[in-house]
Amino acid sequence: MKVTLKYCKELLNRHPPAGDVADGSGCIDPEFVRSVLEEAKADDRFRVSYDHASYTDDEDTWDLIGPACKYGIIFYGSRQEAEADRDALNCILREHLGPVSRIAMYTSEAHLARCLIDRGCCPACGSVRTEVNENMFVGSGGVAVFSRGCGDCNAEWTENYLLQGYKDLRMD
Repeated sequence: MKVTLKYCKELLNRHPPAGDVADGSGCIDPEFVRSVLEEAKADDRFRVSYDHASYTDDEDTWDLIGPACKYGIIFYGSRQEAEADRDALNCILREHLGPVSRIAMYTSEAHLARCLIDRGCCPACGSVRTEVNENMFVGSGGVAVFSRGCGDCNAEWTENYLLQGYKDLRMD
């Protein structure tokens, strides 16, 4: 199917972006959607990536990352707006390209074992090009939750950590 601006406008009408992009960001319009669809492959997807105060105004932003959209092209002042537009763009990809056919490379248990024995990786594709998007500590029980993303397949997931204490402290 030929990707025309009219077709892209129709896709945007069916899956409208809801977020307000930050000042200086690009926008999601039919031309942007056309460039995305021309570059996208069957299992591609968009993800949200946290970008801590990297722009000149020293404000944290959340970037959309995906086909034809690298860091600094489309970004938001809030995670919720970025996630809303990520979901709209992923719906557009699925409508145009069909459902994702790949399956996760690691189950939750296998991912844990791989991280403990070797090093952290993406549970979807096994890549070690992962990044921490955000982290938070939950309650006072030593639980940390990390939002992560894959630089290769754009998968997103959370990892949960529990600090159980320490042993064998030496102070001599």
